[in-house]
Amino acid sequence: MEAVRTSAFSGRKGDHDAFTFTSAYDGSGVPEVGNGSDARPFLVGMTTKALLRNAARDPSTFFLHLDATFKLNSVGYPVLVCGITDASRTFHLVALFITSLLQHEHYAAALVALRRMYARVNGAELQVEFVLDDANKAQHKAFHDVFADCSFTYLMCFYHVVAKLRERSRGLSSELSALVYKDDYDLHFAWSKAEFVEQKEAMLKDWAGHADLTAFTAYVKAQWLTGNFANWQTFLAPPGYATTTTRLSSSTGS
Repeated sequence: MEAVRTSAFSGRKGDHDAFTFTSAYDGSGVPEVGNGSDARPFLVGMTTKALLRNAARDPSTFFLHLDATFKLNSVGYPVLVCGITDASRTFHLVALFITSLLQHEHYAAALVALRRMYARVNGAELQVEFVLDDANKAQHKAFHDVFADCSFTYLMCFYHVVAKLRERSRGLSSELSALVYKDDYDLHFAWSKAEFVEQKEAMLKDWAGHADLTAFTAYVKAQWLTGNFANWQTFLAPPGYATTTTRLSSSTGS
């Protein structure tokens, strides 16, 4: 805890010197990090001025991510990796957060802390137009709560979609597995909303002719074709983006 406090942001560190920050401070301005209990969950962020300044760019030109990974610290707490990806699929780290819990309020606290620190360093609010993440309800709600002042599109990482489809298709024959993968990749690379709708209708009509796809079809329609996690098509991405798959999700295995 003392290391967190002594490394806290003061404004006097160099551009590449790491500092800590949190979403809450006491009356003396000392960061409050919690103790890891349910009542006082642990949360601390780490970044540099250079990382925050690198994120100061046109919001229409990048995806913002917040992804959890594990086993990167001695106590086993999850680490939230926050960053942006540009059109060349280059990932730029913005900040890391260590947290003891992964619920809506903890994702939200991390994002609130990030926006505040970004504003202190850059003198302007962090604005987003595209968020690219997994089908995580807590994260989805946190982004919409914290960035309520931004009009943004919440995109699904296609790597995550494919991973979930792979899990659900394990009981299918090789022929049906090949069919559903081809169809879902075709939907992902649709050039426009109109083409997507046309391909989706043709796909569902074809799948309806296979009795073994009944349960799988119901799952895909409920999880990936309607609701909060239906945006995984490339035509929804910023201009110049060839896909909605990120290196971050691939490397963390989420």
